[in-house]
Amino acid sequence: MNELNYDYVENFLYENIKRKSDFLESLEKEALENHVPIISPDVGQFLKFLIASKKPKKILEIGTAVGYSGLLMLSGSEQIEKFVTIELNETTANIAKENFKKAGEDSRVQVIIGDGLEQIKKLDEDFDLVFIDAAKAHYQEYFNEIKRLIKPGSLIVCDNVLYKAMVTTDDLLVRRKKTIVKRLRAFIDEVINLEDFESSLIPMGDGLLVAVRIK
Repeated sequence: MNELNYDYVENFLYENIKRKSDFLESLEKEALENHVPIISPDVGQFLKFLIASKKPKKILEIGTAVGYSGLLMLSGSEQIEKFVTIELNETTANIAKENFKKAGEDSRVQVIIGDGLEQIKKLDEDFDLVFIDAAKAHYQEYFNEIKRLIKPGSLIVCDNVLYKAMVTTDDLLVRRKKTIVKRLRAFIDEVINLEDFESSLIPMGDGLLVAVRIK
């Protein structure tokens, strides 16, 4: 269970989420059994909602893992023309490639293997929606580099920004996570106060920060 909502509220929300495809259900189960981190059901449904509302044609994802979140987003709209996702771990990226192929989505997907920040710097195209779910200590650098790849109206969604609620209070802070928490707090403060973005913190999953470029 996440650290942000009461268990009974979370259980009710999870029970009222639209059923996923059999393939996504099996991939979710496999990921959980193998302790592979994937987005929570409420975050997944929220992403699908954003995609249905925004109707993005090009999406960028930082942190592919086994491709679960990517496939969930792709299932939200046939209007997505290109889905670019970056994964540091080569073995994991290859598993994701196979999952995209099994789901019949490989024609819309480009999996890039390498360091997230380094690979973002190589990109030279606009994206309508960017989902960040990678190394939490580098969210600020990701965001700063991604700003050049989006136009007014484009969304940036950052997952796990409250980091097991440690970002919200020192009472929960684990000593070895101090640097990550400090950087996430600074990142949130920076983004919330940007003049060219309108942003919102959402107590969903492990905490979402959603920012839309307004100018």
